[in-house]
Amino acid sequence: LGTDTYYDFLCTRFLFMVTLGFWLHDNMTFLSKDNKWLYIAGLISIIYLFVFGNGGFPFFISGMNNFQNVLASFYTAILVLLLIFILPQKSESYFANALKKIGQSSYHIFLFQFLYFPIIRYVTHYPVFLKGHPFLAQLGVLAMYTCCNIIVCVAGGILFMKLDQIFVNSKE
Repeated sequence: LGTDTYYDFLCTRFLFMVTLGFWLHDNMTFLSKDNKWLYIAGLISIIYLFVFGNGGFPFFISGMNNFQNVLASFYTAILVLLLIFILPQKSESYFANALKKIGQSSYHIFLFQFLYFPIIRYVTHYPVFLKGHPFLAQLGVLAMYTCCNIIVCVAGGILFMKLDQIFVNSKE
């Protein structure tokens, strides 16, 4: 196993993002004064992603993805707050209800990804299988690969949440 694989299994790399999720759970008002620091951090996050997103940051350990660290987390928190602010609280729409179910399952989806991505990376040897192919073919394969990963992770996370609820309810 290489350093990339060890890094994939390092659960503490997401500890800050989980903590930020707990903060958002308690401070979901978009224009709250308590979230002022979050907007400043979000601006720094966007600047960081723009400047270092493609070139890499020289101080990261081998295998560390530029988008999975503290500096890159804040813009997603702002997006979550914005969506909570924009989307209606109650809706009869199938699409809105599906988004609500995904949102309720987000922590379980996150946990499911801990298991799924290292396994799929080991099995497919991503991105090695794309080398030597034309750019458009690579782009098409990456688009399909990304869509499949999203579907599997969302479905796996929702299933994991349902199994967790069954297990917790059986204990009571």
